[in-house]
Amino acid sequence: MICWDRCGDEVVGYLDEFEVEVLRGYGESLLRLLDHRAGSYESWSGSASIPSAATDDLRILAILRCEIGSSEPDWVLACQEVRCVTEAARRVREKLGTLPHSGGIVRLTAVQVTSWLKALGWYLASIDAVTDAAGVAVGKVAEPTVTWLTGLASGLRERSDTGVLPVERLHDRHR
Repeated sequence: MICWDRCGDEVVGYLDEFEVEVLRGYGESLLRLLDHRAGSYESWSGSASIPSAATDDLRILAILRCEIGSSEPDWVLACQEVRCVTEAARRVREKLGTLPHSGGIVRLTAVQVTSWLKALGWYLASIDAVTDAAGVAVGKVAEPTVTWLTGLASGLRERSDTGVLPVERLHDRHR
């Protein structure tokens, strides 16, 4: 488990090689998903982009609901999708940029902590969106991954001044 601590204005954590590999894998997978969705956007009125069709990807919808609100109607999600997907991709890239090449120390500023917390929340929301009633996602029991990601986010949030995501609600669903 990654241990977080404060060092001045930064939050510092130590990641072993396996943790870096797993976090990089989640980040790159989410980035591919976001970039794929952004690639389907059509140019409108010169420089603006719009979705060519409403998304039916449960993972994208979960990310939109995290950012816009779970009670918003689908048309609000559609109106905000381009902004949310673009911002999510930027934040995931930022998080990936803070990971060491192998195991080692990661130092996060307040802005980077926010990107990490958002990305961890999107990972959890994406997993939740594709997890069945038995707690299985893509052929694997989701609970160990959800517990690990929730612990990472909770520890990071405790060491920072940022209370970005209510990740515990996703963890509770998988217990």
